Amino acid sequence: MARTLLLICGVLASLVYVGTDILATTLYAGYSYTDQAVSELFAIGAPTGHIVVPLFTLSSALLLPFAAGLWLSSGRSRALRGMAYMLVGSAVNSLVLWNFFPMHMRGDEQTFTDTMHLILAVNPFVLLYLGLGTAAFKYWFRFYSIGTIVMLFVPFQLNG
Repeated sequence: MARTLLLICGVLASLVYVGTDILATTLYAGYSYTDQAVSELFAIGAPTGHIVVPLFTLSSALLLPFAAGLWLSSGRSRALRGMAYMLVGSAVNSLVLWNFFPMHMRGDEQTFTDTMHLILAVNPFVLLYLGLGTAAFKYWFRFYSIGTIVMLFVPFQLNG
């Protein structure tokens, strides 16, 4: 039962993140999914930063018990244990990003926080746990992981 609750935290983390993104974009007048980065929703001076930072923090914090649930469910699978470690790394990376290194609004002077934001936003742990997911799972999750990795590296345009 405890392991199930820990794993449910992964679903909740995703729901909180996506829900926050949808909520914030409705509250941010003029925000455009295609023209702006999600980081602009919690940028220094953004009208939605006071909502986005705590909710993204919650989303990232929920990845920690999810990682514990994944670890407990891993059995002898080194790939799953590796995924659990990468989820912890991703959660910590994101917690630092949301709370300590927001970017500045477009047009504002760039500072050290913007540089750190760019470094942390890369979040290599995501790519690593997707890669481990291709090794740990078969069928649909393997195809999902490979598809996500391809989408990260193959640029495309929505408008032509």
